[in-house]
Amino acid sequence: MKAKTDYSNSEHLSQSTTTYRWATDAASGELEATSVDAAVAALVAQREWSVLDSKREQHYIADGAFLIIKDADGRIVLWRGGAS
Repeated sequence: MKAKTDYSNSEHLSQSTTTYRWATDAASGELEATSVDAAVAALVAQREWSVLDSKREQHYIADGAFLIIKDADGRIVLWRGGAS
């Protein structure tokens, strides 16, 4: 009889992350995230930006704020506000 392999304690492969560089009209930095959406969620959690399409974000943008996120290759992957 063949023994069953128990994978219940094995580590699952985690999703790969990307380094995103971000800038607002007030601050800038880098963060690791699994997607652009995850990067935005992290910036919202850190109070660096507001939830996309929220009234607060619309107010910030009307006042001249912007958010730009670039991927590890320097390509813009999200641009909100400013002269987009």
